[in-house]
Amino acid sequence: MKIIKKLLLPLILATTFCPQANALEIIFPQSNPYKTSYHTTYIMGNVKKGAELKINGETTKVWANGAYCHIISPENGDHEYKLTETYTDENGEIVTNEKVLKIKKLAGPQKPTTSTSTPTDFPKFHYKAKQPTITPYEKPKFAYILTDGAPTRSYPSTNGDRISHLPQKTVVIVAGEYKNWYKIQTNTEPLWIYKNNVKVLYPLDNELLVTIRRADIFQDEDFSYLQMTLDIPVPFKLTESGNEVDLTVWGVYDISELNKVLKKQKNQNWKIKKYDNNVLTLSTTCADGIWGYDATYENYTLVLKKRKCPIIYPNTPLKGMTIAVDAGHGGREAGTVGPTKIPEKVVNLAISKQLQAELKRRGANVVMTRTTDTDVEIYSRPQIANDNNASISISIHANSMVDGNPLERHGVSVFWYNDHAKDLAHKIKKSMVEELKLRDDGTRYASFVLTRPTMPVSVLVEVGYMPNPDEYLKLTNPKFQRQAAKAIADGLEKFLKEKSKSIEIEEGKVFLPILNKGQRRLSE
Repeated sequence: MKIIKKLLLPLILATTFCPQANALEIIFPQSNPYKTSYHTTYIMGNVKKGAELKINGETTKVWANGAYCHIISPENGDHEYKLTETYTDENGEIVTNEKVLKIKKLAGPQKPTTSTSTPTDFPKFHYKAKQPTITPYEKPKFAYILTDGAPTRSYPSTNGDRISHLPQKTVVIVAGEYKNWYKIQTNTEPLWIYKNNVKVLYPLDNELLVTIRRADIFQDEDFSYLQMTLDIPVPFKLTESGNEVDLTVWGVYDISELNKVLKKQKNQNWKIKKYDNNVLTLSTTCADGIWGYDATYENYTLVLKKRKCPIIYPNTPLKGMTIAVDAGHGGREAGTVGPTKIPEKVVNLAISKQLQAELKRRGANVVMTRTTDTDVEIYSRPQIANDNNASISISIHANSMVDGNPLERHGVSVFWYNDHAKDLAHKIKKSMVEELKLRDDGTRYASFVLTRPTMPVSVLVEVGYMPNPDEYLKLTNPKFQRQAAKAIADGLEKFLKEKSKSIEIEEGKVFLPILNKGQRRLSE
């Protein structure tokens, strides 16, 4: 019976999510009338398979599955588009269906110069704006963080660069405010936090500084740790550069206990990079590259942990590796919808399950954020990966487009946020472009919930564009879904092979030239 159910499931899914187009439908724009300021937009939807479609008397291409995508570049003002579907029914009668779409073109940017080149790398960008004039307080005020992971920013706007994510109950001193933002008092860079994330209590007569009461450096099988117990939890940030991770802590008055511990450390690579004006910056070197790091408070103790380089077999790099696979959207959140109404969540899950099977075949341990069409809260997805100690996280999506030209702008793109994830994004994208013969839509920097975690190494893959009828046909094809999963796994293997340590294999035994304390041997 179980075998029969497994065989029936794809048929049930196909019946449920592959509706036969029996009448003219407009899927995009989603509103009628539709307003846009963009110089180019499109009309996308479906007709009955084999039907002819004309828009304002002009014959429009219809794909084999009934999909159509008509590109328009209207002048400013009001426009009407008459869609006429014509086909012959089973009785030999000619059937005609019509719909009228109204579009209002608003004044907007001029048509950009078309570039024949395809950008393949979109670097980090920083929000640059002059710091606003704050409303200063007569005395700085004592406050604390209300929400866990509250973001601090370089500018009082959600467009400002994220500087850090502070744990709940972290103490901050606010020096003034600007609109809905507080400015945190530091002796270095501007630091802003949204007012709803903070509880302001009372003014301070003196500067609030802390002492490091106790410090310790230790390690276990997977991580190295640095912990410091402070008088109160104060703001901090983590930054990375090359193979170094820096921890900056504001408002530190006495570091003598930390100095004692640093002098005693052996092969831990922790050092004080800078200590000036009560701002402490610690640095740790990751000789084998950065594999993930994080910091948080446990009561008044600030704990920074960094992942050790996992053991990688050169010939079977995924063996024993824990990989988190996230099927984007799900449940009530459908994501975008293609021309024949198949939702993105179905495509994401199908590719993710193929990727799960492919990674398992190569020896990986796979953690899925969902395996059915269920609701999974967005912030719980990276938490699932962390809770299962995943080394790498891959989130699977299919791209959408609001306005623009999906017949020109399409292809595969992979997103990253932290520098140590950029190379993985490049490897996966390159593999998919080469193996799937898709357009290279770039390796892109983006601050997404699924790319921001510093641990595990996290990327988000947009396999293709749902509004593009050619890619939509592929995305909904089980054979292509398997090929996409293989291409992602191949890119992941290439990334791991380049990161692998020098390992010598002799007579079936595996040896490591250097074995860190607490690290497993490959033969175990």
